[in-house]
Amino acid sequence: MIWKTNLDSADQIIRYYSKRHTLESYYSENQEFNGYWGGKAAKMLGLEGYITDAALGRLAHNLHPVTGEQLTERMRSDRRPGFDITFDVPKSVSLAYAYSKDERIIKAVRQAAQEIIEWMERDAAARVRKGLGKDADGDRTTGNFCAAEFIHLTARPENGYSDPHLHIHMVIFNVTFDPVEKKWKALQMGNIHNEIQCYQEAYHMKLRENLRALGLGIVPTEINFEIEGIPKELNDIFSRRTQKIEETAERLGITDPAQKAKLGAMTRDKKDKAVLITDLDPFWWGSLSPEHREALEGIAALLKRSRAQELSSQVVLEPVASAKIGKTSEALGLGQAIKSVYPLRRESMNQRTRPGPSVESNDTPTAHDHQAVALAVKHVFERQSAITEKGLMAEAFRN
Repeated sequence: MIWKTNLDSADQIIRYYSKRHTLESYYSENQEFNGYWGGKAAKMLGLEGYITDAALGRLAHNLHPVTGEQLTERMRSDRRPGFDITFDVPKSVSLAYAYSKDERIIKAVRQAAQEIIEWMERDAAARVRKGLGKDADGDRTTGNFCAAEFIHLTARPENGYSDPHLHIHMVIFNVTFDPVEKKWKALQMGNIHNEIQCYQEAYHMKLRENLRALGLGIVPTEINFEIEGIPKELNDIFSRRTQKIEETAERLGITDPAQKAKLGAMTRDKKDKAVLITDLDPFWWGSLSPEHREALEGIAALLKRSRAQELSSQVVLEPVASAKIGKTSEALGLGQAIKSVYPLRRESMNQRTRPGPSVESNDTPTAHDHQAVALAVKHVFERQSAITEKGLMAEAFRN
């Protein structure tokens, strides 16, 4: 799922995302993920690589992260500083990572989220008031924004500890550069908000593809999908936050998803910074039934096999001059040396799971693409007479 949340104040951004606010910090504690800058506007502002508290705080207050100068013309006290786009994964994906610790799962999620954020960025816009006549205004597509990526591995705690919950927060700051007027303006998110369903379905599709590439089976569900081999009752065991929200919503007669999301914020417990991810393993797996443990072991074994196949295909045998091999090697008849695909220096999990450049899609549609579009057209126009291009795409992504 993709959730869009308006961030109401600069203090909210600093409190939730900054590493220095340890008592209430939500997104960075006890994890190896420091956050990365992204988006074309970030590069224009001189931001690349790891996120720093200083730059984060300045952007939240509508200041240039390097020079400290004011960015957009308006500096109202009630100015909205940004938006949070949250990329969730099915519970079975969180369980697969938490049990196997296979970092390729995190990379698969990050890669899918990055491609959707890049697509969203193309729809970024700014308000235009010049040249449209008196009292008129409109939007101009700018195609750039500034994003900050934060990765989280657990849900909010229930009864003292958290469940596995892999998700990504993309903080989109309320600033974009208008290339026509050549100045920074507030970001118009209307186009992105209106087509969020299309982005969500595309994210699901890309995530499915990435997980299949790891050798995982995918089972469609009514809402999304799950990993084959992990039973529903096991997903339910580790969905205590969702169950609490659903129970509260039922008691209050709330059915609207947006209102349920607000319930999540109202009913959550504070995170305990004293608890590390590794400390949670006994709580998570200590009381599993033999059947549930066997299911997770099966997923872990499957990932190990695909990992072994992946490594074997990445190992490169390179001819090496005999002078470099040495006499002992020559005596043994070794005319080749194995070159490892990994550098000798130690990398953090953040670096190891960082997605690579987005792969350019093949413009030539496949037979499956044609079939998906045909099914989407048939399904959509049975219910309505008109639909946007992205609305039709969203339906095709489901097929």
